[in-house]
Amino acid sequence: MNLLLELEAANRLRLARTTMAGMRSRGTGPEWVKLGGKVFYRPEALDAWVAACTHTPSPAPARGEEGGDD
Repeated sequence: MNLLLELEAANRLRLARTTMAGMRSRGTGPEWVKLGGKVFYRPEALDAWVAACTHTPSPAPARGEEGGDD
């Protein structure tokens, strides 16, 4: 079993440790594990969270199709 410490997970996501803690308290971040009073993250949970946060841009409207006043 591969578990990352909170700081390791934050570094992997390029986020501050305090950001990780804030997301955890709001229930908006990746899944986490608490063992012996320490917080850990599974690498696959970080990957799944990033995938869930991924947005695909919508194609830009074609010229002349933006609507508006005629």
